[in-house]
Amino acid sequence: MVTVIRGVEKAEIIDATPTPKGTFLALIRAGYTLPDAVAEYVDNSIEQAINNRIDNSGSSRVEVKSITEGAEGIIEIIDNCGGCPRRDAVRFIRPGESGVDPEEGNISRFGIGGKAAGLAVSSSVEILSRALSEKGWKIVLNRNTMLNKNDWKFEISDLSSNENIIEGSTQIRLHVTDFSDFQKFPIRGKEKLEERYGIKDLLNKISISFNGVKLSAADPEIELLNNIEAPERCIPLEANENIRVPTKENNISKTREISVKVKLGLMTEGSRINKFGMNIYCNGRLLVKDNKIGIYEQSFGDEKVGHAGIELIWIRGIVYLSGPAEAMPWNSRKNDLDTTSPTYRKLEEILKETVRKFLERMGEAKTDLKDRTGDKKIPGIRDVIVDHYYRELVINSNYEIKVRQNVRNSRPFVEAKKNFNSSNTGNGKGKRSDIPSPPVTKETVYLAAYVETKMLEEVREKIRKYYGKPNVTNADVVRIIIEHYKNCNKI
Repeated sequence: MVTVIRGVEKAEIIDATPTPKGTFLALIRAGYTLPDAVAEYVDNSIEQAINNRIDNSGSSRVEVKSITEGAEGIIEIIDNCGGCPRRDAVRFIRPGESGVDPEEGNISRFGIGGKAAGLAVSSSVEILSRALSEKGWKIVLNRNTMLNKNDWKFEISDLSSNENIIEGSTQIRLHVTDFSDFQKFPIRGKEKLEERYGIKDLLNKISISFNGVKLSAADPEIELLNNIEAPERCIPLEANENIRVPTKENNISKTREISVKVKLGLMTEGSRINKFGMNIYCNGRLLVKDNKIGIYEQSFGDEKVGHAGIELIWIRGIVYLSGPAEAMPWNSRKNDLDTTSPTYRKLEEILKETVRKFLERMGEAKTDLKDRTGDKKIPGIRDVIVDHYYRELVINSNYEIKVRQNVRNSRPFVEAKKNFNSSNTGNGKGKRSDIPSPPVTKETVYLAAYVETKMLEEVREKIRKYYGKPNVTNADVVRIIIEHYKNCNKI
């Protein structure tokens, strides 16, 4: 029997307002490292420059400094990216508020990063800012004070005479809690900042420096063999696609568009320490390196256990995502992918297909080399690369100066150069004429014969030494013998 209750008792209201202490502890448990925390404030400066429509010709500056005051280590992040008006100062304190219109956000998304980052690594955070035509303001967030607060209200004060920062600037001072971590920062910090922001397009717009030294701009594609350096079938494969993903703003569902550009190819050297895969940039800022999205199946951030096959360790993908910050597939710390993001799922599909196509090309390149050498064993992709370098060195006297220094220093190129030099100086005979080329297709005849393996290999080895060719096919053997028979010459 079911009893139906026709009346409902008046609901009791309970107060679930978060306590300041609980909110603070939740923020500092975000797991930030010192370089990651500093990067959050650099992100804020970049976003401020974009939001304030500051000239993007390089006049916008962000300076990161490490300072020792007595026994205390302090990190300063100073910018001239427009400053924050006093009326908007609350955005530096209130969780969930970034101060950026979701329609226009480039990096800011969650409104948590700066608050969590500073509190996670510092005993106190000083925030000073001065917008144009204002006198400026200051807020101090103190760890011990916040643990004992009964509300989420903070004092904002005018800048003192010795804090007279210029108009249009913001200064953050992090009083680092772990001094040993602070001491490592000058080395690790610059390296991490350069890795994250060292892309030419970004540094051409905004100058970023560390302890007075500008970050170096690097080409994200420097590890990729380009069209001249890569074997013909393995030149970089490009994919461009615009994807539309659902987002929610104030409980209103919307659709946002993300531009995806992919360049996938071979690295200068294969990696056996897991340093291969996708380097993903979001709006000009590195999000993650060596990610295996599109290569290995992933589920909720955990990669399935698998072996890095001989082909995979050569793969490098450079992925550029452009679009609204809220639609980017990054986690709240913006240092890894959010595998639950709808953008992540669509990106995974694009990369899977791109990897599949490129692996097919790699397979074709290996088959071509196998057919040319007559070997029974399928060669590896490294063999294909060495063979490509060797043949280019033979036919193009200027090839070595056409490839980049990092390629010339790679082990496959060094091996190919060694083979080339040996072929030119071996046995004191000097360089021999090339192996006869195949005749025109329509005038060919197929020859087949059973030959003792030992005898064939002896002939093949003599031809290798004579011509300086690392790979001699069965067809080469037949053509050379016929050519020499015609001319009554002997090897």
